Amino acid sequence: MQLGNSESHPNWKGFLQSLKARGLERSELWISDEHDSLIKALHECFPGQLRQRSIVHWMRNAIAKVSEADLRWFVPLLKNLVNSSTKSMFDMAWDDLVRDAEARGREKLLNWQKSTYHDIVIYLDFPPSHWSKIKSTNPIERLNQELRRREKCIRIFLG
Repeated sequence: MQLGNSESHPNWKGFLQSLKARGLERSELWISDEHDSLIKALHECFPGQLRQRSIVHWMRNAIAKVSEADLRWFVPLLKNLVNSSTKSMFDMAWDDLVRDAEARGREKLLNWQKSTYHDIVIYLDFPPSHWSKIKSTNPIERLNQELRRREKCIRIFLG
């Protein structure tokens, strides 16, 4: 852990460099949201290493790209994708998502989906028993939430 006053590129880069200074040479997988500053710092400090975009964040971004009327057909397809328990189920759910977007003439959505595909499928190359922990940032976000909850009642942290 390291304190930073923002999620800026210099802060992320400093944090990642501190990991390197303490001996981290590589990670099997980096998991993040689509935060440009973090991604840039990762590429600079750990070039060529795998990064999985949080599929939960990706799903939220996807939902924001459709109209309210489209949510009725779109959300169930997204849930099928995110909840896939095998690689073949993921592939079928992806094909359904693409096919429906094409059939409904949602070109912008379709282009975005295709441009982000490689960001969200990295976890599929790992053992399925790991998927729930590595396909999103939810486990670490839950830890951060718990830390924030506990720090509120510790006087030394109160300003």
